[in-house]
Amino acid sequence: MYNFTRTIRPHISAGRGATVLVSGLSAWFGTTLLVATAFLTVVVQGSSVGESFTVNVLLTVIAGIFSTIAFYVAGVVTANTFATALAGRVRTIALFRLLGTSATTLRRQAARDGLLVGIVGSTLGTGIALGLCAGAVPLLVLTKAIPDLEYQVVTPIVFAPIVVVTTVTWAAAWTGARRVTAVSPLAALNSDVEPVPEVAHRRPVRTVSSVLLLLVGLGALGGSVALGIHTPFALAPAFVGGVLVFSGVIVGDHLLARSSLWLVGLPLRRGALGRMAATSLRQNPQRSIRTLVGLVIGLTLVMTLAVASATFADALARFDTGTESGGDGVIGTTVAILGAILGFSTIISSVGLVNNVSLSISQRSRELGLLRALGLTAAQVRRLIFWEVAQTTAAGVGVSLLLGVFLGWAGAQSLLGSLVGGFVAPSIPWVFIGAVIVASAALALIATAAPSRRALRSSPIKALQPV
Repeated sequence: MYNFTRTIRPHISAGRGATVLVSGLSAWFGTTLLVATAFLTVVVQGSSVGESFTVNVLLTVIAGIFSTIAFYVAGVVTANTFATALAGRVRTIALFRLLGTSATTLRRQAARDGLLVGIVGSTLGTGIALGLCAGAVPLLVLTKAIPDLEYQVVTPIVFAPIVVVTTVTWAAAWTGARRVTAVSPLAALNSDVEPVPEVAHRRPVRTVSSVLLLLVGLGALGGSVALGIHTPFALAPAFVGGVLVFSGVIVGDHLLARSSLWLVGLPLRRGALGRMAATSLRQNPQRSIRTLVGLVIGLTLVMTLAVASATFADALARFDTGTESGGDGVIGTTVAILGAILGFSTIISSVGLVNNVSLSISQRSRELGLLRALGLTAAQVRRLIFWEVAQTTAAGVGVSLLLGVFLGWAGAQSLLGSLVGGFVAPSIPWVFIGAVIVASAALALIATAAPSRRALRSSPIKALQPV
């Protein structure tokens, strides 16, 4: 039989650039977080508070939490981007199935490509992160952001993101390929823009799993908030609860998309184009879910860290009376590291947002061509895309703001409640959050410009031609 491998590969590998970029940024974020944790350990051990057993144990807990955040975010962001890229090839994959290529061959090719993308992206990201961290140490010491101590940038643990990101990318490719190769080969002859396998029978399982994760996670967070009044070690169960809550939101993404998009669409559903945008989002739930989840992942991370950092800084500022100079150095370094992590989180969130929006628009050339053929002008189609992106962005921002404020405050309360002897009031940096919201909306709209122009460049007649 004819070997289709060379013919298949360019089609399966579409969107590789976006996935390499995201996997590289994920590894960069993870490596930077691990190096920052190592720096904080050096600062604490070199200060007077480093002699405290409690401080050292707590530092170990924080290091473990930071490491888990790095791996979790890297995994979720990379998997979501790869799934978005691969979902746009459903029709092409179905066509190869129709021509005789087996599902196993297609899955193996997708998995090999995912492995290659993961290795290249994570290696580049880790290498760049180590180089930037090594170069930043003298500058941070010079500006007195961190004490003048001996910092070791390269340690065995900093290479862990390469393994994690590569494994996650390979797993995302294998899982995503399993879903798209489940499509019938006859779907290649279907006129739908993005034929998808039937997943309705899995919805009850996902709904129940989501509810269980949310209930257990909220219970853990509630207990940690109360326990935080007595011990800073409540941070560990609070982190587990936060991960469970966030995982519950991701697992129940079909419920999240349906409810949030419907709610946000009410005031934005004005005029014919506004109603068309709302209808398009409802009729293409998988596409809407992928874009919305991409927004929620990045923005929730940024807002959680922003609220936690602001609450941490304000609580310690009120507690500052009587603090030793060694403690001052640790506090200053911790705040600086949290600020750096927040900056990296904002970058990875922005890139993930742009990738998801641009990939989603690029995969709709046939649909947009059909709208042109039905009489819409190019300007009207662009406005339609604008309304869709506006509704999705508004829904993502709303969900992320609620999650971020709650998770950020719960983490700060669990860590600092015993320090202040009660509940810590959440400090919400409204200026920063407002800037993030405006920047996210602007980035989402800018991300639609180039793919929309490419999608509208071809003649509307091509959209009416049979496959």
